[in-house]
Amino acid sequence: MFNQDHYHFIGLGGIGMSGIALVLLNKGLSISGSDIDKNDRLTEIAQNGGIIFNSQKPQNIDVIKKKFYKKNIIVVISSAITNKNKELNYCIEKNLTIKHRSEILSMIMRSFKSIAVAGCHGKTSTSTLLTTLIDLCTKDTSSIVGGIIPKYQSNAIVKNSKYLIAEIDESDGTICNYSPYLGIINNIDFDHCDYYANIKELISSFNKFGSNSKKLLTNYDCKITNENIKSDYKWSINKTD
Repeated sequence: MFNQDHYHFIGLGGIGMSGIALVLLNKGLSISGSDIDKNDRLTEIAQNGGIIFNSQKPQNIDVIKKKFYKKNIIVVISSAITNKNKELNYCIEKNLTIKHRSEILSMIMRSFKSIAVAGCHGKTSTSTLLTTLIDLCTKDTSSIVGGIIPKYQSNAIVKNSKYLIAEIDESDGTICNYSPYLGIINNIDFDHCDYYANIKELISSFNKFGSNSKKLLTNYDCKITNENIKSDYKWSINKTD
């Protein structure tokens, strides 16, 4: 599943990007990345062997290509990185392989029995709660969350576990890239109108995610979700199905 490539993240300090990078480091892969801001996530990555650049410029890529000349370089970006970014433009010019963060997260999830938490609200809280509860029961849980998990003081934990809990993003349509063992949809509300023209487009993305999931658990109490998403299981404060 994991080739011995080198992964370079443009915008490494982001909460989603850094979690993925930490997992890859844990899997023994070499990681580098750039960010214009400093934060604790970058410090954690550096402490685990990642290479950090404090600017986003073409010279970073030259350094990485020279250092890892025997490896294929895969450049990882999020939707926040546009073609106006000089470092990304240089990667395009040099014909490097460029992957969206969702593609790398999906690759990681395929190496576990993954539980993917989706929804317009409450993803981080739900992912954190699930991670904490399951790990308290099993002592062996992996997780990539869009926030800092208090029990671990990190947004990513990797153990020799069967299950991975992953928080996934619907804001840019990449929710369709995931095929988890268990998909969870907290709720649906018209959000991210910079990407989706209307609520129907957003619902369509969630339906695609649902159809890609081996099993799907949804919130009975959310009217939009309940009326538009076909699921295997539903939860409710007052009703179970």
